[in-house]
Amino acid sequence: MNSHVSVVLVLWNCEGFLRPCLDSLRAQTLGDFEVLAVDNASSDGSARLFAREMPDGALIENSRNLGFAGAANQGIGNTAGEFVLLLNPDIVLAPDFLEALVTALRTAGPRTGWAAAKLLRMNNGQPTKVIDSTGHFLTRARYPHNRGWGEEDKGQYDRDTAVFGSCAAAVLYRRGMLDDLRLGDDVFDADFSSYFEDADLDWRAALAGWQCTHVPAAVAWHERGGSGGEALVRVKKDLVRNHLLMMVKNDRPGMILADLPFIALYWTKVLGRMIIEPRLAGGLFSAFRLLPKMLGKRRRIQQKRSASNGEIRSWFVDVGLGEKLATIFRRATGGRHDA
Repeated sequence: MNSHVSVVLVLWNCEGFLRPCLDSLRAQTLGDFEVLAVDNASSDGSARLFAREMPDGALIENSRNLGFAGAANQGIGNTAGEFVLLLNPDIVLAPDFLEALVTALRTAGPRTGWAAAKLLRMNNGQPTKVIDSTGHFLTRARYPHNRGWGEEDKGQYDRDTAVFGSCAAAVLYRRGMLDDLRLGDDVFDADFSSYFEDADLDWRAALAGWQCTHVPAAVAWHERGGSGGEALVRVKKDLVRNHLLMMVKNDRPGMILADLPFIALYWTKVLGRMIIEPRLAGGLFSAFRLLPKMLGKRRRIQQKRSASNGEIRSWFVDVGLGEKLATIFRRATGGRHDA
């Protein structure tokens, strides 16, 4: 596989979404790309559908579910394009989507390592004007959010601009950046399995001096699936675990101290929720079990750090607790921010 763009699809029981996604790939105005799908032990016909609809594509069929991060790492490791488009199967692309992203990275500076698209919502196969994501930001409690989430698209984000990172549902990475950020054989942290693995990569990239650009000309529609019952409990536990692990790997004590009111308020709410749903505490226990491993990864990440605390803090947004409380706290602790 030697096209200059490698498209990596992670499949898991997505037969109902996959055909429109593949149709939109075939309709791209930029034609020089390869497609590889990694199937995470689907129990439906996802792998068969991909093989039938994309006969020129490559397919890896796993005997067990490796999680999104593990499967994405497989796909990245088995392709060689200069750029990697990571793509969810519940995404439908506008025809010039890939061309717009590739052009943006080709014309950007060499430290612009990935490009975030304009993702809009799709409901039951119908495109809407509701924003799904125009890039990532972090709250001051270190919780990842999608910029513009739930807003009606009125062009308010139609400007090429730097953003903290991108939702991995549809994002173009420069392979040079992915290689630079590897932790052993992993690009995404396989210990995260699923959820926040993209925000963790965003943070690691920002620490290493890479930048992400938002490309509003690259439009796609995202049909998010819902989870309930046991699956929803598992998702919540993973979110608790991965939020903590992301902070352990990437944050600094002085920066945590500066935003402690925000962080403390958020985790007070999480712990309160665990009183109602005790099984969510499993996310904390899982994080503690992984702590020694994460500290080893932290050392490697921090050794590559080139960004200042101020540059990283510029991406943290106050969306909850007021600035007044944080200011009082900073004064009480002498205003120290740095580790």
